[in-house]
Amino acid sequence: MSIFQNTTARTLVGMAMALASLAPGGGQEVGNGGDPLYLIMQKARVDAVAVVTEFKTSDPTLPMVQAQFDADVYAFLMSSQSQTVHVALAVDIEHSEHEFLTDSTQSTCARTNLPGRPAGLIAFSLPVCRTLLEADGEGRAVELLIHEAVHHFGVGGTTQEESFATRVAVQLVGFWQRRQQANAPQWQAMTMQGGPEARYQATSVALDQDAFFVWGGCNGSSLPNQESCERFLNNGKTFKLVGDGGAWSDVATQNAPSGRKLASGVYTGNSVIVWGGCQGGNAGCEQSLNDGGIYDVASDSWQALPATLAAGRTRHTAIWTGQEMIVYGGKTSVSAAPFSQILNDMWILKFSPTVGWRWRQVTVPATVQGRFGHSAVWAGDRLVVFGGCAKSGLFSCQQRLNDAFTFDPATSQFTVMAPAPEHVLGRLYASAVWTGTHVILWGGLKEAGTAANDGLILDLESPSNPWTPIDALLPSGEQAGRYFHQATWTGDSMLVYGGVMGDGEFSQKVLQFRYLPNSPSEQSWRLIQTPTEPIGRKEHAQFWTEAGLVVWGGYGARNTFLPTGGNLRNVR
Repeated sequence: MSIFQNTTARTLVGMAMALASLAPGGGQEVGNGGDPLYLIMQKARVDAVAVVTEFKTSDPTLPMVQAQFDADVYAFLMSSQSQTVHVALAVDIEHSEHEFLTDSTQSTCARTNLPGRPAGLIAFSLPVCRTLLEADGEGRAVELLIHEAVHHFGVGGTTQEESFATRVAVQLVGFWQRRQQANAPQWQAMTMQGGPEARYQATSVALDQDAFFVWGGCNGSSLPNQESCERFLNNGKTFKLVGDGGAWSDVATQNAPSGRKLASGVYTGNSVIVWGGCQGGNAGCEQSLNDGGIYDVASDSWQALPATLAAGRTRHTAIWTGQEMIVYGGKTSVSAAPFSQILNDMWILKFSPTVGWRWRQVTVPATVQGRFGHSAVWAGDRLVVFGGCAKSGLFSCQQRLNDAFTFDPATSQFTVMAPAPEHVLGRLYASAVWTGTHVILWGGLKEAGTAANDGLILDLESPSNPWTPIDALLPSGEQAGRYFHQATWTGDSMLVYGGVMGDGEFSQKVLQFRYLPNSPSEQSWRLIQTPTEPIGRKEHAQFWTEAGLVVWGGYGARNTFLPTGGNLRNVR
């Protein structure tokens, strides 16, 4: 027999225990399958196995693991009984038989090693267990199962042995909890040593799984509390995630393009192509640019791009297909209308071994409207474009689009997708990611400065009915939409960080979105909680790496050009 006694340590193992349903007289059927206590113990069984397995997978021979246990507890867990106890303990918990009794005279919640009963069976007293779990809270059931399992390995029912079984259970759960906390999502600050000066609307490009390139942008303002620029930069850095905080390296300035902001950038696999943008002026730009350069990462050197007849522009998109760069749309200036022209042209830059880099123009059909501030992503074999602004007023967009089209460079074929659902309003500055099967579009700027908190999943293989709405019900306390944010695909989820919320504040929270590819309507949002967070920002650099999410720079609260960043690790 055993009596589970532990009046000290209590841990939270994340069980959902509906204690109200445990109250006597609740009308629940008693027995294996009807009583709520049975369901709770089934969940506790799964959690208890996870707790013991955590010890097994941590390499328990390490001194740092051994130091977290009493000597006699550690010796017991590492002892051999056909196999080490900590391995067999998980198997025992997983396969032990449970029996629920209505005996109100039993003074303990659980008993095991009962005479005449199957070996390993654990008998629970429903009245006592209800009272115990309601009084002691979540986590007790997990400790209870581990405690009882210890008795199946030669530990009897004396008071001293009961105390020992309790220490085994409590110390295993405490070890699990500390491991979970250590592996919880957390931000690590990026080093500022040798880093670039603060900048905004810079060109940033992921180079590989643990490095990125940042160049250009602007900073400096003599106007208080104004989002304006006086210095247009033509310098940059590369960043690599090595050690704690990473390391910065200089990007050559010789033969680099002239200083600018809002230039596009793509990575070819060995070089970065920077094109377009604007320079001059303060709040806006006096000159839109149609030139650029190619930066060779290995040799740290620049060469000029060939001239093009394409108009200079900002707020366009540039996508690398694996063979060529596709530039689409944008506007000729970031100044207010009527000085800007919205563009509806497409240009492709490709390298030929015989003639080098060359531009060619693609004719855009009349069924596609010109736009700027749209979203674009490469979907494996085609370009996908969504939304944007088709008509600009003096201070704001007058026509926001919620349509989409694709372009196949192999055939030069444009395909206009079926209209999006009417309730998904037109927008610009939405984010777009390609999951490998679908395009996820989220957020953006709607009418009257409203930040959207909804979006769409686009299925390119269902052109007649391609849209699945994304639930606007975000995690509690984080209902605000965003624009000028960034979204990154991790391989199994989308991470959203930063951006401007509806109240004009900059978000510093990370949202995680998951969906089932075979059933896109099955969706879930999660707010990633961390002890510390980088300052909120917009129009920053953001990438997914082997070490997690990396963000840097941008424009932050209190009208600040930011030279800081962080690496969010342990995202699951």
